Amino acid sequence: AYKYSESEYYFANDLLVAPYIERKDANDLNQREVYFPRGTYYDLKYGYEYKGSSVINVIRETGDMPVFIKKGAFFVLDKNNIGNGYTNPKHLSVITSMGYGKYVLLEDDDNEKLLKTTFTNKKNQISIKVRGSKEVYQKDRIYSFKILNVHKTLDVKVMGANLVSY
Repeated sequence: AYKYSESEYYFANDLLVAPYIERKDANDLNQREVYFPRGTYYDLKYGYEYKGSSVINVIRETGDMPVFIKKGAFFVLDKNNIGNGYTNPKHLSVITSMGYGKYVLLEDDDNEKLLKTTFTNKKNQISIKVRGSKEVYQKDRIYSFKILNVHKTLDVKVMGANLVSY
């Protein structure tokens, strides 16, 4: 991203951030050109698809920063985060798109017991594997998914069993 603009950057490996560096226009909108490196990207908020190796003019309302996720990547957040907490979340919000990717979430209990949650994305299948200390595991944990590029029926399976189709 730095080849095109010094104001664009990657957050971690998979999020392209393109903050506005100029004032809003008369319609209270911000706009800027965004260079998308090779690959496919999705608008994290709106889900629009952008092909890489291109420059696109992006328009947003004030306060709405353009952030884009690589196809197949994961963005995992504490759904109920209300500050700088240190406890392991009970509700995870996961944003992804169908494609190929992997993300590992490591959690501990402050006593060197570790839990490893692996999110894997293989074309049309997303899986979650949890390994490690049962003391760290949140047995009531909720996973909420936002899948950005689904345009057909999606079968959801939990532990191998059909849960629901969307």
